[in-house]
Amino acid sequence: MSFLEFIRHVVKQIVESVEYMLLSVTLLRGKRHVRAVEPNEVRPKKILIVQMNSIGDVLMMTPALRALKRCFGDSTIDVLVQPFAADLLREDPDINGVYSCGWAFWRGRFTQPAAFNRSARTVKALKSARYDLCVHFGRNFETVVNALLAEAAVTVGFRQTVKRGIFRRNAEDLYDIAVDTDEKHIARQALQLVKFLGCEGAAEKEELFISVEKTKGTEAFLRENGLGEGDFAVMHPGAKWPPKRWPKGSFARLVKLIFDEKGMKTVLIGSASDKELLRKIKEESGIPDTVIAGDLDLAAAAAVIRKACVFVGNDSGPAHMAAALGTDTVVLFGPTDPEACRPLGGGVKIFHYKVPCWPCMMYYRRDRCEAGSNVCLQNISAGDVYETVGRIIERKGHGG
Repeated sequence: MSFLEFIRHVVKQIVESVEYMLLSVTLLRGKRHVRAVEPNEVRPKKILIVQMNSIGDVLMMTPALRALKRCFGDSTIDVLVQPFAADLLREDPDINGVYSCGWAFWRGRFTQPAAFNRSARTVKALKSARYDLCVHFGRNFETVVNALLAEAAVTVGFRQTVKRGIFRRNAEDLYDIAVDTDEKHIARQALQLVKFLGCEGAAEKEELFISVEKTKGTEAFLRENGLGEGDFAVMHPGAKWPPKRWPKGSFARLVKLIFDEKGMKTVLIGSASDKELLRKIKEESGIPDTVIAGDLDLAAAAAVIRKACVFVGNDSGPAHMAAALGTDTVVLFGPTDPEACRPLGGGVKIFHYKVPCWPCMMYYRRDRCEAGSNVCLQNISAGDVYETVGRIIERKGHGG
């Protein structure tokens, strides 16, 4: 860690510590009267699920959502997520309402007043709804605060210690019911939490539903690019954290192998910030028929993924979307642990090579690999990935 990074770390700790003290005084103290509640006492008519983390985490809670719905079939179930994930849940038949607000939205009171006001209105609506039960699947102090702001009659969450700056706090002191978990995978942790309420029996499968409107839009997109259902591959080369990205040269090599050996085109998807990365991969592949789709929203990207023969991507949200849609999925893992966060489903193949510095504990705080280069991902060869992808294409009877 350089001196500048050290100073930034110290400043961050100070800011977070002050934030914790202010939130403890203004929001947490006196807002709730925590009481011991037995699980068999919980008979909710209105349920709020809070999952304010990544797209993958949101989709990994869907098996627990099914278990809650099966258990409390007459109840209404609403969800609270970050704005970018809201559209992925609007078509879910087990969800009555989708709310969104910014993660730690209170920080934008003066810097982003419009976003702050939108989130504040959401919190007001959640309070007015008077939920009987709030199920919180998060593990961050900020998301604990978001769950408590709803002021549900009973709030359930994991028994855990949350950290903010120099402070640590037992989240169980803020919940009415705190649940221990011995599961490693995020989806199984969520299932274990709702099982404590007497809800079990759901399949360990993520699910995602797409609107008719997005489906029609996808069909138009495919026609414009000369693609038919099942006759193209989709790749997602991006990821929020750079250390989770397979080298762009490896993606380019895979695009070429799939086209040369199977005659199959590839659609490269990503966010607006990924456009240059997608352009470089297409250029390096030397395959001009490669389609760049860097301006699709998440729901539209999901509709494209559902029509694909196979999906290949880094450990990121679109990989979970692909698995949830039932598309054959190949996921490239580096610093993260697939045993904790791999997409669930029978059509998922994982590439992961452990290296001496794995598991990486700092990847999510850095814009680079701590070891200097991502050997964990560089060890995954395009040829090996192609062997798996090629077998999927052959099994489906597509390609050359």
